[in-house]
Amino acid sequence: MPVPTADVPERNRGAPNSAVEGSERAGSMAGHQLQHSVEGDRQQAGAAMAVRASEPAAYRYSLDRYIDTGNIVVLETGHAERVRRSPTRRIAMVLVDASAEVRLSAVVMTHPSRRRAAEALRDRHPDLNLTIVEDPEPAGPPSALRTARLAWGAVTPDATHHLVVQDDMELVEGIAGLARQAAVAMPDQILSLFSEWGSRTAHAVRLGAIEGVSWVPVIDPYIPTAALLVPAQVARDLAKFPADDSAPDDVVLLEYVREHNLVAYVSIPNLAEHTGSQSLVGNDTFWGPRHAALYAGRLDTVPALDSTVSQQTLVPHLLVWDGFSLALVRDAYVDPTRSQWSAIPTFLYLAERGVTVPDLLAWFGEATADLFKDGEVRTLVGDSVVFQSWVNHLAYGVAAAEVLPDLATLTERMSDPVVIEGMRTLVPGMYQRFLPVPSTLRLRDIMDDFIRGAIQVGFTVPAQLAARAALAAEPS
Repeated sequence: MPVPTADVPERNRGAPNSAVEGSERAGSMAGHQLQHSVEGDRQQAGAAMAVRASEPAAYRYSLDRYIDTGNIVVLETGHAERVRRSPTRRIAMVLVDASAEVRLSAVVMTHPSRRRAAEALRDRHPDLNLTIVEDPEPAGPPSALRTARLAWGAVTPDATHHLVVQDDMELVEGIAGLARQAAVAMPDQILSLFSEWGSRTAHAVRLGAIEGVSWVPVIDPYIPTAALLVPAQVARDLAKFPADDSAPDDVVLLEYVREHNLVAYVSIPNLAEHTGSQSLVGNDTFWGPRHAALYAGRLDTVPALDSTVSQQTLVPHLLVWDGFSLALVRDAYVDPTRSQWSAIPTFLYLAERGVTVPDLLAWFGEATADLFKDGEVRTLVGDSVVFQSWVNHLAYGVAAAEVLPDLATLTERMSDPVVIEGMRTLVPGMYQRFLPVPSTLRLRDIMDDFIRGAIQVGFTVPAQLAARAALAAEPS
């Protein structure tokens, strides 16, 4: 059972713009996992060596490779080192004892009319030993919760963790090993392995990829349940958690998270993808196509999942209902390891920091000079929506400036395959409800440089504002 770390104030639950729980710093000390973090360069790394001298000999470690490069190094007893690039020059040493045993049980939940899809998913991943759980009232009103309760409760007696997958998901090759890796890295947490490409959390996932971490907190008014990994006791609790039978399972999970003062996380990359089958509860009509924000199955190499959690305090996103950019801002309170998120229009967030509307309009004019030259964009989407997209990704750059040291590092991170995949789904996810898929894909190709340029400009905004303030403070 996850251990609450602080009392969390009551929220406006379920409202589209309600504040939701934010992130807590990485690193559970449960079981055999040990984590030590040090910030800085050689001097602090030397201090870390002194700390490490007291560790058991079974835990191997080496500092020489990342003192100068700022890598995050994850070492497993009896296994080769796995190195994950950190752009922040933070030295985060995470030791994982390979003897820490994860016993995984796994189920696929389905409706009798889609049993063949569930069987195909089971057969594609024999290493998961998936059990099929069917809707107990197939003729009743559509309800994911009805089946989810049975799926959550189907955890095996000896399991430490339980994986629940919906029948319309595609899972990355090697999912059993990756799920165990996730459980070792985040043993006490509720972990979603899928984030829908237009959701608020999808933007956090893309920013987390730029940051170079494995996990971001869920910031939607629901917890994605399409591919869910939870501690075994949490699964048993969820099966009995009181809720109205008409409530969606992902909202019920959010209520559970809030009641127990927990945080749910999404993996970077996502380990599951939605196959596009017809939703039994109407999600296709409401939302349009619902693909993953950053699916590992489209990467040549799947990066290791470690315990690094995003330190983002700003997540700009385009509201899928009206195409308007909104900034979610993390507000720290009482216990610094816990937080909540509040919403503000992105242009107002920028205005509070000194970016005027004339600034935005001037920068936008410069940015669109080439984009609008041949007129094609304007046949696909209106200028006002393009402007909101540009403001949104200008704020992406402002957010990235909080966690990356310089523009050169941002440029390097933007060429990382994980970041590229996240950017590939950005435009289709933003416009999923407004445009047909072929139009979103064409816009993606046309607007890629435009959006990347907005991020780069946004990264320089804090420095520009500081220079402007210094100039204004000089005696006239």
